Amino acid sequence: MSLDEALAAVVRAVRRSRGLSQEDLNTVDRSYLGRIEGGRVKVTVEVLNRIALMLGVEVGLLLLLASSLLEKEPIEVVMQRLNDQLASLKEGNAFDEMLTTKRPATGRDRKVDAARNIASARKMRAAGASFAAIAKELNLSTSTVHGYLKRSE
Repeated sequence: MSLDEALAAVVRAVRRSRGLSQEDLNTVDRSYLGRIEGGRVKVTVEVLNRIALMLGVEVGLLLLLASSLLEKEPIEVVMQRLNDQLASLKEGNAFDEMLTTKRPATGRDRKVDAARNIASARKMRAAGASFAAIAKELNLSTSTVHGYLKRSE
């Protein structure tokens, strides 16, 4: 049995135990849910979370149950292993690092500064700076700088 098949069996069993039909889980297309429950697709964490919310359980519970089924172990054994792993992560300060580490800036984050960057690029270009120099100073690509300056023409 694969993890996809174990997860399929868990989703199907939890849905049925709640007395729900596939149509009742209206955050996921019924045919897609059928493929998920058949173990024929790889479900994303986002979709699995939506399914879990509709089933009234934590997404982690679905994964825990799937792990138990996959390993053919009682749920209590899997839970104890997870508790041991959790304790180990706590000792290693993993949670402190998770909460304090900032993710790298994405394109979306940079768009917030676009107006300021456009104004800075215009000033620098008026002062004779090259596209490459502006890009380096603003930590942007030269194509982005070019686009900013082209917009202002």
